[in-house]
Amino acid sequence: MDATAALRDVVGTTVAATKLPEGDRRENGEQDAFANLRLALVAVKKDETALEGFSTDDMVAVLECVQRRSLRKVRQAQAKECLSMLFGNFAWVRAAQSQADLLAELKELYKDNTEMLEKFDAPLHEVGKSPGVEIGREETERRRQSIAQATSKKEQMEQELRGGLNLMAGFNYEFPVDPLGNKMDHATSAFVMFCDGITKLDGFATKVDADDKVLAVLETFQSSDWEGVMSFLVTMHKCNSRKSQHGRSKFVVEKLSQHCPSFKQVAERGTWDCPDLVPSAPEPPPPPPPPDVPPPPPAPVAPPACTPVVVWIDFKKKSYEGSSLFNYGGILVMGFQDNDKIPESATPEEYLGAITESIRDPTKRLDVVICNKKHMAKIGEILGTCQAVGRQPPLFVVSTRDPSSLPAAPGGSTVIAVSDWRDAELNAKREVIRRSS
Repeated sequence: MDATAALRDVVGTTVAATKLPEGDRRENGEQDAFANLRLALVAVKKDETALEGFSTDDMVAVLECVQRRSLRKVRQAQAKECLSMLFGNFAWVRAAQSQADLLAELKELYKDNTEMLEKFDAPLHEVGKSPGVEIGREETERRRQSIAQATSKKEQMEQELRGGLNLMAGFNYEFPVDPLGNKMDHATSAFVMFCDGITKLDGFATKVDADDKVLAVLETFQSSDWEGVMSFLVTMHKCNSRKSQHGRSKFVVEKLSQHCPSFKQVAERGTWDCPDLVPSAPEPPPPPPPPDVPPPPPAPVAPPACTPVVVWIDFKKKSYEGSSLFNYGGILVMGFQDNDKIPESATPEEYLGAITESIRDPTKRLDVVICNKKHMAKIGEILGTCQAVGRQPPLFVVSTRDPSSLPAAPGGSTVIAVSDWRDAELNAKREVIRRSS
């Protein structure tokens, strides 16, 4: 087994150890996993691509495990050594930023390290950028050699996508204007590598027996990645000396929009000022002239529209604070923190009372309830209230680290399991749109 494969196995065992019940068994499992992780990281220290391709949940679990090791002074230096190697890859920094509690612990650990603190505080779309860094021929060639050694076309595709993205990140996701140097050539090579990956992905996706796992690789990228890709493509498209790449850049935008909804959302945001690459939606045709017939009788006055309501109950207050739902389509969002360890935590009577009031109020429409797994016991009571007043039950979005562990939902309810707050927001928006239409 090569060093990269060994690292993936070690990450898997580390994640498994963190899911054990608290106690000696979990402590011993994490201790063994930490020791193996140190050895595996040292073995791949010179291969940056070895740290790519892990899910956010797995990266968070590993970082939390290593951070817990740092709480013991005898292990603190070893833990910081591991963390420094992991944070050499920007995807791991973004994983740390996705969990506020974890990020706070890491900042405390590195409170005397200004460089690391600046990395932790960088906005998500800036993480991984290195202003002024020139991606040289050696780095591009190293990634191409790694791609050539891949054992399958699917593995080559994934390495081309991640390698091209990381190389573009080295240019701050902006195509350089450097006619006297070689930066433009290296930046073009980064784009071509990424485009080759998109070409392979589109080929796999159009087969009759297409494997959904091929397209799943796109789900591992975040919106900030797609913003970076769009920024790079737009600046390259506007470069007069790279008109030969216009067809390829349009191909990348077209195919990513076709296969990846999150990229399509970024591309169609309307702020890129590059209509040749991202054409604006055509204006609708003018309505036909009215026929020469008597006007119809006036339409009956429609009742006032109901206000869509989303109730969010979570162990952590930060899950709903600052949510984009508050500024989305006139939604009334009611957030409740349910944490027995906090005196000001909401009681079941409070959040169930808000839910009941929203169901019974004819000017409101309870569309979604976002909650944790422990709140599923209340679904039956909510369904009973809906049935008693003749209202449609809400969609229940349950946030949990392990969707497969959810208990069976009561009959008559629709339950969606998610492991990420952003996915909870997205499902809530979709349901509100569906019901409003």
